[in-house]
Amino acid sequence: MEKSHNRVLSECFSWLWNTYPETRYCCFHVRNESAPERVRQIIIEFLSFSGLYSEKIDLFCKYWLKKHIIQLSQDKAIGIVPGVLDLIWIWDRVYAFDVKVGKDRVSDAQKVFMSAVEKQGGKCFIIGNLDEFKKIVTLIINGRSNR
Repeated sequence: MEKSHNRVLSECFSWLWNTYPETRYCCFHVRNESAPERVRQIIIEFLSFSGLYSEKIDLFCKYWLKKHIIQLSQDKAIGIVPGVLDLIWIWDRVYAFDVKVGKDRVSDAQKVFMSAVEKQGGKCFIIGNLDEFKKIVTLIINGRSNR
């Protein structure tokens, strides 16, 4: 059975934290994106299940979306940008990892982020499981990667 995105992310972070204590606080997840459309879908599903009318659903979604647009503007002003990868690891340079499972694909915003990181000498990796993460990190820690 395929593990969820967050499960793989949690396994990778926990493994690094516990296996290489010297890396603690140098690896972190940046909660950096919002998902207004997904939340809208959840609200519609819930309200439809509850038996409310579509006019009320649309009215509420328009209200919520307006509030969300304001929040997105505030987020942008404090440095939230699209495309940031799941884990950032600072270890003699910046390494960024993104977990992709199932039908997940690298977004255009993530491609832009990865390009910017790599132009500054960082390295980006797309991983699908803990074993891939372990292999990359072990090579980096042991100084055998193409750093």
